[in-house]
Amino acid sequence: MHRPHFATTVTTLATTVLMSAAVPSAYAAENELHVILGRSEVVQMPEAITRVAISDPSIADVVVLPDREVLINGKAGGVTSLMVWTRSGRRTYEVSVGQDLQGLLPALTQITGSHDLSVTMANGTVILQGTVRTARLKALAERVAGTYATRIISELAIQAGEQIQVSIRVLEITKTANKELGVTWGTRHVTDVKNGVEQFLFQPLQGALQEGGPLAALTGLGGLFRDPLSVKIDLLVRENKARLLARPTLVANSGSTAKFLAGGEIPIPVQQALGMTTILWKEYGIRLETEPTLLDDGRIQLKLKPEVSSLDFNNGITINNFRVPALRTRKAETEVRLAPMESLALGGLIASEEAHNVTKLPGLGDIPILGELFKSHQFLNGDSELMIIVTPQLVQATRAEPPALQQHSDEFRQMLPKVAPGGGPAAPTLPAP
Repeated sequence: MHRPHFATTVTTLATTVLMSAAVPSAYAAENELHVILGRSEVVQMPEAITRVAISDPSIADVVVLPDREVLINGKAGGVTSLMVWTRSGRRTYEVSVGQDLQGLLPALTQITGSHDLSVTMANGTVILQGTVRTARLKALAERVAGTYATRIISELAIQAGEQIQVSIRVLEITKTANKELGVTWGTRHVTDVKNGVEQFLFQPLQGALQEGGPLAALTGLGGLFRDPLSVKIDLLVRENKARLLARPTLVANSGSTAKFLAGGEIPIPVQQALGMTTILWKEYGIRLETEPTLLDDGRIQLKLKPEVSSLDFNNGITINNFRVPALRTRKAETEVRLAPMESLALGGLIASEEAHNVTKLPGLGDIPILGELFKSHQFLNGDSELMIIVTPQLVQATRAEPPALQQHSDEFRQMLPKVAPGGGPAAPTLPAP
């Protein structure tokens, strides 16, 4: 058993010392003790002990030994207070019981693959510092550290450079075209093209669209890579079977959140004290919150929170002679894993009967996206529906051209022949006689 000693000066009792995870057994500051779970520690006091007490006996118990010693037994993970009375007065110590931190740092290094991690302890709290590759590894390291101590402070950072672009397509699509599209909404979808364009459009088979494949020549896409779902949607738009209402693009760091809102705000009067009235603005329209995270296997974990809210004047209320409409809201929350350029389709967020509000209030048809949808006779008649298609992909930030490369490019341009205004090569310039 180890015997950590205490300093006799009172001023050092408030000193906080960060103890490395490489120090075995007891990690002792002047008023702090760390006891390994299931083990015992012996603490020697500077003078004879008259009485001891511990605040939570379920975490640790104490036994007074001869020769000014106290035996502390770690029973359960947690933090408790130990009070020791001597002839000079009472001393209070914080006792934290947890796993042996000696093995935590090697475990985190093996799990995350990062070699710049550090593990320290202060006041019974484990502090994690360093950099990991992905948000998933960060969460995993924090969970593992939680098995060693009850209190964790994580200062782990995620390596920069992993950015994910989320392309959003908001469509009005006829129900007939919905069947032709062959998409099981809410699942991943790929198709094959070996039998030509018509079968590619209407008969989804197994496989994937490859760059430079037969479909590229048939559709005039050339060498441009497009995911099959995008090609299908474009063709349906050309055939007036679908209408693209909006196509925003969001870019976020891996593990960060990006938001999109197309709609507006309505003023809601709120009565205050002394008869005062303030205005609270409430958003409505189409909102999409996404949190993309790059996984170790190259796939993208996508958390989605779509929400569609529209004005409902039938259930509104009147405040100070001001008619305040209610908000009819439909929201969903899902989490999927997609390969880059795979698409997820969401539907059923708004019903056609809600569109009839557009005839009751002038100007409601000017709402972005929803206004265009509510003007559609097909949607009013229930022949079409709103679809939101989300496609994630990895992106790399563009870098500026190095100065040396820029200089070589300028020199190369000066070597090229000049072009005259008429389109042909310019006449050579003769030296002056």
